Amino acid sequence: MIKFREYRKQTDESFIYANWLCHFFEQSYFAIRITDKIYFEGHRGVIDKLLQKSQTLMAVDEQDEDVIVGFMVYELSTEPVIHYIFIKEDFRKIGIGKKLLAKVTDGTFSFTHWSYDVDKIEKKSTYQKRMIYNPYLLGIYEN
Repeated sequence: MIKFREYRKQTDESFIYANWLCHFFEQSYFAIRITDKIYFEGHRGVIDKLLQKSQTLMAVDEQDEDVIVGFMVYELSTEPVIHYIFIKEDFRKIGIGKKLLAKVTDGTFSFTHWSYDVDKIEKKSTYQKRMIYNPYLLGIYEN
């Protein structure tokens, strides 16, 4: 079984960086034409800023909280902004991502990172017209 807990920088940070960077590089329209070097250096900075200003919820094994199966980085403002959700391959399609989302929204939400996985999710009737893609909500260029 899976449960959710708050982000612990010391134990969770490397999991988040490794999986976000690699997954988005392989699964995004954004990164398709960017060289490895430019992407990994540049997007690490994006993640740095988002982790500093956002909240992060971890999906972990119920028996051992150090066994991470996924995470969600988000902000709560007038409506939730989901920066990234990642679930390990072996744990997909069992509702973990849906449960993470339910922790912060039951209605419309914006998201800042579009990937091939989002294409699949968006087609589901549960999420049609509830997901608003807005990369400008990253807010990483503010002073």
